[in-house]
Amino acid sequence: MGEAYGTVAAIMLSVYMMFILPLNNMLYENEKLEQMYIVNEITYFVEQARNTGSIDKSMYFSLEKNITGLNNRYNIMITHYKSIYNEDESEIIYFGEENYLWNIKEVLEKNDIYNMSRNEYIKVSVSDGEKMVACYGGGIKNEGETPE
Repeated sequence: MGEAYGTVAAIMLSVYMMFILPLNNMLYENEKLEQMYIVNEITYFVEQARNTGSIDKSMYFSLEKNITGLNNRYNIMITHYKSIYNEDESEIIYFGEENYLWNIKEVLEKNDIYNMSRNEYIKVSVSDGEKMVACYGGGIKNEGETPE
């Protein structure tokens, strides 16, 4: 009888090691690959917005399609911080005015383009509802703008 318990335990351990453990590992690796893909997509979007100083409809819809195409559970949050200067204009202070995704989408619906100025800040974050998956941001360079 004791030998039967040992055989059942050996079979259960074998099933776990041959099927469940590799499946669990594969799901973990798939999640990491998705996270790397999302980081790559938002980095591309933010760098393009930083360099041009604008977001157009096609840029936003491309980002949205690429990220939500993976899985509908992801939420995209874009925040644009407009810069203001202190009174003697020697220092830039961020967080003067914040425009969130819904404000940006309104402007995109009306004008097809959302413009930003040099020394402002944009941040894109992606979450799956309960935890942050990726976040990236930076200051607007607006390389197409001529210096004053």
